[in-house]
Amino acid sequence: MERDHALVQSQIQNSFERFTALGFDNERANRLARAEASLVEGTLKLNRCNRGKPTNIVDTIVHIFGITDHELIDDVLWKRFISALSSVPAGQVGFINLRLNHVSLEGEISSSLLRAFKMLPLQSLIVEDSVNGLPFALEALSTTPTLHLFGMHSCPIE
Repeated sequence: MERDHALVQSQIQNSFERFTALGFDNERANRLARAEASLVEGTLKLNRCNRGKPTNIVDTIVHIFGITDHELIDDVLWKRFISALSSVPAGQVGFINLRLNHVSLEGEISSSLLRAFKMLPLQSLIVEDSVNGLPFALEALSTTPTLHLFGMHSCPIE
């Protein structure tokens, strides 16, 4: 756990430096760095589940935050997260609770997440302040048999 914390902190620092070098002000660079770090932290938690070592035998909470600028976020981090999400063995863990906050749920990211959901022991999904939250939520509800709890907050409805 201590090693995971160090990896997340390192990701924040490296991402912050990359975004400030690209010319973003400190506030935006920090927000983007924390978004990337949330993918790293989520991937680490899922990988623990994949090895049969969940942080909590009942459930693992994965919170992905602030990813609205997909073109700025390191694509490798998304691919690792979705790969880890798709690899969680059913029955190995209790349930996964996924919280998506300020995430743009469209395009390939949305499709990849929905494909992963079909194979997951996903118990709850919370979508907050997310672009295309309602269409994504409807698709998730219709394709995820283990989903027992769903919440949606402050998502635009057209």
